Amino acid sequence: MTNTWKTLTSKIVYKNSWITVHEDQVKRPNGEKGMYAVVRTNGPSVIIVAINENNEVYFIKIDRYTTPKLSLELPGGGTDKKEILLHAAQRELQEETGLTAKKWTEVGSVQPMNGITDEVMHVFIAQDLVQTPQDQQAEEGIARIQKIPLQEVASLIKSGSITDSQTITAFTLACLHLGVSIK
Repeated sequence: MTNTWKTLTSKIVYKNSWITVHEDQVKRPNGEKGMYAVVRTNGPSVIIVAINENNEVYFIKIDRYTTPKLSLELPGGGTDKKEILLHAAQRELQEETGLTAKKWTEVGSVQPMNGITDEVMHVFIAQDLVQTPQDQQAEEGIARIQKIPLQEVASLIKSGSITDSQTITAFTLACLHLGVSIK
């Protein structure tokens, strides 16, 4: 399948260490001209479904600037284009939870908001977990770490307690990979 959009011109309207916002003049699939804003990230992101021996999943309760409430999310974050994805996942898990893992499995990748950004998110399962004292929870805005039984996560999604789309997507991919039925 080919992309029938055509970029006529592109200009950078904002840039920082993490993103670049482009304002593109485009020709749409129907032939009309228009404008499209695109957020380009400096690299892919990673998200980790860390599962302990009791089948509990580690979540972070994080204070996001963009939302008015604490968000219950899986640990994860950005990478740069040169960073090996597994190393980024290992770094993010330890920074946000203090955990390391002996077993890692990459279970897929998704485009979390492909109507707005070019970001690709890579999903990892981390198992055989070891708690270390090394984390950066305070500077990350993390209020606390929370372990939730794997079978209870779906009900938290259904009830609206978990609303982060990247977390919901990553959890779903992990369950599909593990052969876990979510109801």
